[in-house]
Amino acid sequence: MPKKCIVTSCIVVKSGKILLIHHKKLKKWMYPGGHVGANETPQEAVVRETKEETGYRVRVVGAAPLGLRGHAPAKELVLPFAILYEDVRYKTGRHMHFDMVYFGMAEGRRGSLAEGESQMLKWVSESEVDGIDTYYSIKKILKYSFRAIRGGRLSK
Repeated sequence: MPKKCIVTSCIVVKSGKILLIHHKKLKKWMYPGGHVGANETPQEAVVRETKEETGYRVRVVGAAPLGLRGHAPAKELVLPFAILYEDVRYKTGRHMHFDMVYFGMAEGRRGSLAEGESQMLKWVSESEVDGIDTYYSIKKILKYSFRAIRGGRLSK
């Protein structure tokens, strides 16, 4: 039986560019992300993972369309830009990853990275996407992301 995992990823935006990390194991450029911890929301996880992997604090942005803010018991969260499903094979077995991809606005300067995280980072522009050494799905999400940025789809 495969393990089901909720993971988050962050399209980190600053000055019209998107931040990528060089994944140490996969040897590809990707946006930061990782597993949601047992005691955190997907939004908390994406902020934590982004800080650990890039050194940047982010403010998660996007839509919260129902207007339930402040009305208990339901708490409305910012919607992810995309939700992806990926069948991942590890030595220990198969994992079903449900990846919530968020937009995050980089705030301030880069801080320190968590130990063992990627040291290689780069900011990319829309014109550089096709030349990035990464997966087709990542390029597709990056292209959609730049369109969303140009179209003003990033709200507070």
